[in-house]
Amino acid sequence: MSTVCLWYVYMVPANVGDFLYDLVTHKKQNKISAADTTCNLTITSEANRLNALGSHTVARGLLQSEQIYDNAGDSYETAVNLYDFIYDCEYESIADEFVQGCQQTPPSTPPEGHALNFKGFPYNGGATYNRPSEIAIDEWRDQSTKIKATNMFDEGIRELSNLLLRQMLNWRTLRVGCSVQSCGGGIIASVACVYEKPALSPGDQMYEVGKPCSADEECTAYEPAKCDVDGMLCILDTISSITSSTSTSTTSTTVLNTTLSTSSLATTNANPNTGT
Repeated sequence: MSTVCLWYVYMVPANVGDFLYDLVTHKKQNKISAADTTCNLTITSEANRLNALGSHTVARGLLQSEQIYDNAGDSYETAVNLYDFIYDCEYESIADEFVQGCQQTPPSTPPEGHALNFKGFPYNGGATYNRPSEIAIDEWRDQSTKIKATNMFDEGIRELSNLLLRQMLNWRTLRVGCSVQSCGGGIIASVACVYEKPALSPGDQMYEVGKPCSADEECTAYEPAKCDVDGMLCILDTISSITSSTSTSTTSTTVLNTTLSTSSLATTNANPNTGT
């Protein structure tokens, strides 16, 4: 069983910028609860870890508040039974191998049984990359504007933008771990995030369209759980009922009658947009 850090972000304020700016202090404000962790602090700092977790939560919170837009400016539809992320130290350790030495290219395939998002930040005239995890995850989220809004993985929409966004909004995924490497004082960097579930296959639902939770009893995909009515996301109360494996959650109750894919599609950015 993997080592799982119980880190949840409970609030997704309307002003996302303020939320991210204040993320590193949320722990003191009891908005993030942390269990003992064996996460490797030699690669990813706690600040980068919290930024990575918070930015993923922001993506799901924006979906629930109808603030993720497509290429026509229309909002993506909201989801039922959408959960906040749990940070997983084992997945972070898997991601570590993809950022060693601030490498700039992703692996040709993701780790077996998991989806992977990757971004490299190249040398840019000596400018430093501050909070690279936040920049990378926000960029993955903003891929929504390149495609038509849909809750499905469409075989006809196989471009990278479709894949990057859907790792973050796949309702089956509860756990994520990210590794952030900065080199030369931050003049180059790389970010890799490993997701609990493998990439979606054509025809899979990213999530079930419906009203976000407003009461605990509406959170039925994974139990026991409660509803964060402010963020409109379900929060898993405990991890005791769910085992961490590469592709399945053996004791969870799911609301969609779908067959989960066990294939690992290549979901990394083979030609990462490295902007500043």
